[in-house]
Amino acid sequence: MIRKRFEKDEYKKYDHFAKHAVMQHLQIQGYQVKDKEDYRSDLVVEDNKGKFSFHEVEVKKGWTGDWPKPWKSVHIPKRKSKLWRDILPSKIHFWVCRRDGHYAWYLNGKIVSESELVEVKNYKIPKGEYFFDVAVSKCGLMHL
Repeated sequence: MIRKRFEKDEYKKYDHFAKHAVMQHLQIQGYQVKDKEDYRSDLVVEDNKGKFSFHEVEVKKGWTGDWPKPWKSVHIPKRKSKLWRDILPSKIHFWVCRRDGHYAWYLNGKIVSESELVEVKNYKIPKGEYFFDVAVSKCGLMHL
């Protein structure tokens, strides 16, 4: 399977502020949040009943301003399916942040895991990489 290589510079540029924005959003909602970068999920979240969930945060660099009308879906890389090897997909949550971190699409892992896989070709992976194709109608747009 072809997949995008890890880009350390991109990670440094976007990862911290996006995770921070999601963490603040969740904390305002009353959750306990731990930034636990361990090559699994980005964040571990505990609710007021002691139940845990796992959150993965990405940045869609091409998203500036309003979500473009022609974009009918949100893509989650197939490589992220490793997150539900040991954890139920419903316990995994994805956040796809706008480039500035002020908005994000929220997707539950169960919805992602049940979505169609599509091959997406782009300048970084000309042969294409597989993504879960999740209709925006199944996502929640959050102001962070």
